[in-house]
Amino acid sequence: MLFSPASEPHNKNGWLAKWVDAIPFVNWIDKDADLDFAKYESFPFSAASASHEAMSRISLDELRHRHLPNVAIFSTFSDVDTTIDNQATFKILTKLHDPKTRKNNQLDRLVYYGDDNNIPASFPADYQIIRDDCDTDDCKKIKGMSHIGIVNKPSNPYYGRTALYRNCGSYLDDDTLYTACKYQKDVVMGERTAENLQAHKPFARLTFNPYFDKLAMHINDFIKDIESAAQ
Repeated sequence: MLFSPASEPHNKNGWLAKWVDAIPFVNWIDKDADLDFAKYESFPFSAASASHEAMSRISLDELRHRHLPNVAIFSTFSDVDTTIDNQATFKILTKLHDPKTRKNNQLDRLVYYGDDNNIPASFPADYQIIRDDCDTDDCKKIKGMSHIGIVNKPSNPYYGRTALYRNCGSYLDDDTLYTACKYQKDVVMGERTAENLQAHKPFARLTFNPYFDKLAMHINDFIKDIESAAQ
């Protein structure tokens, strides 16, 4: 199961991170407030180097030389993810779906939060793509599913719709907007694209999935289908 899978970052210079990390006193790509109790918000060069090494192991060049296990793949991601290049993810899923290497690939499925026009024409026509309709107030208000929001439910006490925490790292250099993002009652949420940051001030990066219950249902159905196929 792949949730906002780390296929390839938008920044294609990750290979430089290990060399920059070796320079004394040059440690950080991005510094944030680090108020999130569960994970780091700042990003050091050492982490970028480790991430690049991990993602390199699942590149298309690497996958061509591997025996792919016949295991069904469930994936979900957003088309406006500003952390990961979803076009690279589509290419990897296409490779993993190849019937020449995995004959029983019919159970593969993708829960996709995005515009169908962003699905490449080369993506397998028989791939099961699930698109959930927006039927809640939460999803009507959001401006794109974020990389970090998919795995959290709206009622999550820390990351949810009325939670204690808001991701406002886009405004570290602006105290007024940072404070408004953190404490203003109604704040627009979504993925922190340049367009969203320009159009909505303040703007918080979405930390929950308004479609969470449907996603849980899709996961449950996926598991049931695997169990049925194994009988």
